[in-house]
Amino acid sequence: MPKSFQITSNYPIYAPDPFFFRVWMPARLLLIFVLLPFVDLASLAWLSWQTHWVIGMGMVLVAGMAGGYLVRWAGPRRIRATGERLAQGEAPPDELLDGVSIFLAGVLLISPGILSDAAALAILFPPIRRFLRARVSRSIRERIIRSVAAMAPWDHDHEFPGGAIVDAASRSQGVEEIDQWGRGAGRGI
Repeated sequence: MPKSFQITSNYPIYAPDPFFFRVWMPARLLLIFVLLPFVDLASLAWLSWQTHWVIGMGMVLVAGMAGGYLVRWAGPRRIRATGERLAQGEAPPDELLDGVSIFLAGVLLISPGILSDAAALAILFPPIRRFLRARVSRSIRERIIRSVAAMAPWDHDHEFPGGAIVDAASRSQGVEEIDQWGRGAGRGI
């Protein structure tokens, strides 16, 4: 478990754990890119063995065509919706995350396998997509708050490191009062 400490905004800041970056991240990448596709193809082979190879091949072809259609349909439509919200001066996080989730579902449908197809169909179901959008939004918001709070070199309840901030008004000097070195003439400034 990484070490944590509290700041005054009550958000926990986690110190980076070298074990996480050295061991857990490569293991996670290995799991995502090697083990899951292998299990996915093994489940497809098992289904083909239990029923008929035509059913397995048909599932792969239908899911691949549906995924390709989704990727082609969702991309331009969501980009257009995001552009319209930006043109109105609003932030479009919902449309953006919906577009990303539909694109991800299309990519999962293109990849052959039963598990990836089931995950893609789950992502396409609107209540699950809303749940995922809320989780991703909260995660992004918490990461931003933690990173901004971690950048501050001081505690926010105390004064700034250099002391109090003084807002000083400037005074203008006429051209005749400034000598050749930029100092005020006759004042020793």
